[in-house]
Amino acid sequence: REACTLEPYSCEYELVSIPGSPMDVETQNSVRHRIDLNLRSVAGKGEVTVRFDNVAFIGDSAFATICQYDTVVIYDIADPATPDDDIIYNDEKNSYRVRWELQKLDDRWLLFRGERLQELKDGDLCEF
Repeated sequence: REACTLEPYSCEYELVSIPGSPMDVETQNSVRHRIDLNLRSVAGKGEVTVRFDNVAFIGDSAFATICQYDTVVIYDIADPATPDDDIIYNDEKNSYRVRWELQKLDDRWLLFRGERLQELKDGDLCEF
């Protein structure tokens, strides 16, 4: 999903989530929103740090509880040919505890849905 913020026009949805799943719909809507508003992240301008706190398998699904700290800066790319005119759209540093459900498709585990368990705006609840 992170790669889709760098290059939304070339987002490979089939590598992110199960087609038609809640996560697929959410990802496509988010990417479409960024395309519509001309928003992008820029490599090297922030990162998403992730810690896996728990992984469990139930039936045909895997569940991963993670903590992530997101410092990725989102820019309004006014003119893609002129990086000097980019405007910071969002430079918040937020953290989230999320429980992801993954399902297997063609021997790959892909996101199916996510449930945000906790969030902290402008802070690192993960203590990275």
